[in-house]
Amino acid sequence: MRFLGGLLGIVFLISGCSQVPKPATYPLSYQQKMQAAKHWDILAKDVAGQVARFLQNKDKYILNQEGLYVQPQPGVFGNAFSEMLIAHLLKNGIKVNTTKEDYPVLEFKAQLIKHEANHYQTYPGLFTAIAATIRVWHDFGKDIIIPGGFLLDFGTGTVATLPQHEVLITTTLIKNDEYMFKQTDLYYINDQDKTHYPTHNITELNQDVPLKTFKVTGE
Repeated sequence: MRFLGGLLGIVFLISGCSQVPKPATYPLSYQQKMQAAKHWDILAKDVAGQVARFLQNKDKYILNQEGLYVQPQPGVFGNAFSEMLIAHLLKNGIKVNTTKEDYPVLEFKAQLIKHEANHYQTYPGLFTAIAATIRVWHDFGKDIIIPGGFLLDFGTGTVATLPQHEVLITTTLIKNDEYMFKQTDLYYINDQDKTHYPTHNITELNQDVPLKTFKVTGE
């Protein structure tokens, strides 16, 4: 009994020392992966629509009279997105000026985020998920369903791999040095496409910072 009591005491001591928060993941969620210029155009259309709705409610003078200026950005994404954004702003009835002067400025920035951990996995799309559900319901003789669902996902472009890079796109409307509108959008991107985004806006997690060496001499 003494041995058992001592053992229980040790167990309680160990358990008491180990009560620290345990790592836990978030519930299953989805984040879109930006893989084509068409996806940039979809985002530009959404941003222009939101800016138009904001101005309709908050500043109709900009919407109907003054207009705004779109700040251009360098890089493949910067050049393309600014043109797409201007086109969709015009479609929403917003005047876009060709010079900055004292007009409100609509600017966007792309921040590239790199995660050092390897996250390369293949995630199923809709058809694979449906096939897996059918496989659960009909447990025998349906082994062909899941591979068939995966192939269908692959053929329709709904299979996605988890890359190491994300891009945060921030769109801001500024008037008289004040923020009027701000929107952030976060997407996965293919690792090979990171050069589409301007390098001067890149922020990489755990990026090695070059060190400077100084020589110290005595008097």
